[in-house]
Parts: sequence; structure tokens; C-alpha cells
Amino acid sequence: MREELSSRERQVAELTAQGLTCAEAGAVLGLSGRTVEVYRAHAMIKLKARNAAHLAALLNMETLAALDARIEKLELQVDRLMGLIEKQGA
Repeated sequence: MREELSSRERQVAELTAQGLTCAEAGAVLGLSGRTVEVYRAHAMIKLKARNAAHLAALLNMETLAALDARIEKLELQVDRLMGLIEKQGA
């Protein structure tokens, strides 16, 4: 999903997901609040978000899904390592 956004749109969307206003995000990025509003609007259009809260929810859901996938990979690695340890101990 984030791949659909430009790097600046992604930055603005992530700051929105963190709860920053456009003015606050602008201060962080060195942009005007109005410019941030435009980037946020473009991100919302691309992701079909109804409002800023929906945009934040979409990004947060994507982040949680990515974390879940990473946890699954780590669990598989742990299982493999435990199997190796058991073979060495036997």
C-alpha cells in the first residue's frame, strides 16, 4: 500500500498516523501546513481514505500486518534453531 505513495506522501501519512496535525507535520518536515495538507490529500486519494483518521488506520493496519509477518518468520527461525539444538544434544 505504501508503495503507491510518493516518499513525501508516505512521510506525511506516517506523521498523520502518529497523530500530528498538518502544521505539526509541516514543522517536522520543513514545509508549510498547507503543503502538508496537499500531500495528505494526495495520499488519501491514492489509498481511498475517507478522512485523516481513516488514512491513519490504513497505515497502522499495514504496519501491524508487516509486524505479524515478521513475527511469523522469526518464529520459524526459532523453531529451526531449537531443532538444531535438540539434534546436537541428542
